[in-house]
Amino acid sequence: MTVRRILTANLKFLFLFIISLSSFSSDFFPPDYEYSKSRFLKNCKKTLSLFPLSKIGSIKIDNASLTVDHILIQKNSSAKKLIVLTSGTHGPEAYAGSAIQTIFFNEVLQNIDLEKVSVLIVHALNPWGFKHNRRGTQKNINLNRNFSLSSKLFRIKNENYLKIKNQLEVREPVTTTFNYPSANLAWQMLTRKNVNLDSLTEAVGRGQYTSPTGINYGGSDFEPQVKSMISLFKEVTPKFKHIFHIDLHTGLGDNGVLHIMTNDEMNQISKKNLKKIFLEERDSDNYELTNSNTHGFYKILGDYAAIISLINPEPEKVIIGITAEFGTVGRGLFGKLTTANRLIRENQGHFSGYTSEKVKKAVIKDYLELFNPSDESWKKNVLRKGRYLLKTIIRRFINLETSNS
Repeated sequence: MTVRRILTANLKFLFLFIISLSSFSSDFFPPDYEYSKSRFLKNCKKTLSLFPLSKIGSIKIDNASLTVDHILIQKNSSAKKLIVLTSGTHGPEAYAGSAIQTIFFNEVLQNIDLEKVSVLIVHALNPWGFKHNRRGTQKNINLNRNFSLSSKLFRIKNENYLKIKNQLEVREPVTTTFNYPSANLAWQMLTRKNVNLDSLTEAVGRGQYTSPTGINYGGSDFEPQVKSMISLFKEVTPKFKHIFHIDLHTGLGDNGVLHIMTNDEMNQISKKNLKKIFLEERDSDNYELTNSNTHGFYKILGDYAAIISLINPEPEKVIIGITAEFGTVGRGLFGKLTTANRLIRENQGHFSGYTSEKVKKAVIKDYLELFNPSDESWKKNVLRKGRYLLKTIIRRFINLETSNS
């Protein structure tokens, strides 16, 4: 073989190798809502053909094209454990959620003993937000602040939000991508009493129920899909002794880190079993176990990951509900202000408009980078750590003893 042929062959190999690397994550991360929905339904139909006792369902949102699709995968009615895998609670966070659910169908399901465990998978809880790349619903409602069994939720006031409401809700058209509304927040932190990084975290993250056009608005009533999901959980979950709910998210936390965020509604036996499936020292390269008291994090109102525990209050039941959050920009001061800046500008543009299409595209691009970064290494990290969550952590859950937990 001549030198030229060798070089040509090597270049061809290198080109194919580069192409394979660049297309790897695109096999899992969908380009849009329609593709993701179609892929999910195809996987559901395939699964139904293998396990005929499974049940496919759909919740219509606004029109027939926007649906919350779900499947209860079961081989028989004797399984004592249930895995719940949900995605798209916040619209643009569904890209990563869809990717991980696809891994479950393609690589995990065939290795699960469905004699022991059933699986409920919910795709795109917020289909309107997924389609239009907004965290909230068409009514600007954050679904992860909208779950509860009591309407008292909507009477809660977030005092920290009210203190800086004017800085969070800018009501004029966005004129440039070089404005930094979060600088006003930093100034408030320096000059006002009781305004600091912790109060900023609480204000922006916890949820608020007083400003319908504000950030992280939790609503004045339950959204249709929230009512439907609560009804579905009430129908499906009571017969199971062990339930593991994984709600997939992106954004909060350090870049590339999978933060396993626990909820405060778990009973003592659930907290005990949580320690059996999440072995922090052994798993340190794959996730970071985080509770609401961890620096940079917070307790939220209307938590989706807590609702199954509220529906099943029996003290002997093991119900582990977690938010699996793949971080993007960080949880320190810079990360908080960067996140706040992009949330404020996107909210401002959505309700007050933009002075040009160029400014609009730039603001939305920055906003999407919070939840679906274009960085290929971030996406590969999501896939790698998502696989560990689905394969190793779920296997430990399945192996928990049901008789003596």
